[in-house]
Amino acid sequence: TCRVAAGALANVAMAEPNQAQILQGGAVELLAMFARDCVDPSSARMVAGCVANLCGHERTERSLHECGGLALVLRVAEQWVPKSKEVGTQVARALANYAKCDGGKMRVATHPGALALALRLASDPDDCAARRHARSALCEVATDLDVGAGAIRDVPGAAALLRHLADGGGGDDDGGGSDEGERERKMARRALRRMEKSLPPDHRYSDRL
Repeated sequence: TCRVAAGALANVAMAEPNQAQILQGGAVELLAMFARDCVDPSSARMVAGCVANLCGHERTERSLHECGGLALVLRVAEQWVPKSKEVGTQVARALANYAKCDGGKMRVATHPGALALALRLASDPDDCAARRHARSALCEVATDLDVGAGAIRDVPGAAALLRHLADGGGGDDDGGGSDEGERERKMARRALRRMEKSLPPDHRYSDRL
């Protein structure tokens, strides 16, 4: 079945030494076929999870994107995120892993629908795991001075969410004052500082950060 095959591929992809070989062997094309044939959220979760496992390293991220990895994640998200929290978590993890890489930050910032999806997941009150990964993705994208910072400002609500997190608001969703809330606060403050650097001096706003 699709779920078993995608799950096996996801497990193999967890080991970084395997990733380049998996991509060269046509893994994304195979996953795209699985995604088309998915009839249940478990299969879709495995597809998104496999893409998440394949990214997060500079040397494989470019190859993954060239094979259509990010586009595949968005297709899975469109069909299955509204139906399954587990799929949402793996989609958000894929976005976060993409955004860990310098090239991935730019791709998430510019790929149609990717940032809007990240913001939607980052604001989901019912899925703390997806929310955590998606917020990480937004913060990472915002640190890219060339493209990401401006892209975050262009997505309605994204910069406001980062300011909310920087002020400690993220803990409200996770039982205020938690370690996770503090981690998000630090990430958001760093992201806002980087966004400030991309502005002309007379437009900078975060001396208080």
